[in-house]
Amino acid sequence: MVRHLLPKDHPNRDNPDYIVTACMFCNTADNRYFDMAERRGVSFEGLSPDQLVAQRLPYVEATRQSYREFWEANVAPRQDYDMTESVP
Repeated sequence: MVRHLLPKDHPNRDNPDYIVTACMFCNTADNRYFDMAERRGVSFEGLSPDQLVAQRLPYVEATRQSYREFWEANVAPRQDYDMTESVP
């Protein structure tokens, strides 16, 4: 999947410099970023593309961290689990 880093009405939105690949989970979690911006008190007015990306970065990093914590707690192979044991 591809992820646009700039708002829908930004003239550079389709510039390859501001499009990244994203896994399905990150893309889904991030889909509402622009829609929810006003509620979060985020403004895009007067910002350059690079400023918009920098403004968004903490949100993206927080999303990634929450996914990592979930994965480590619920999905990652456990150290105390013996995969050679047979299941009854």
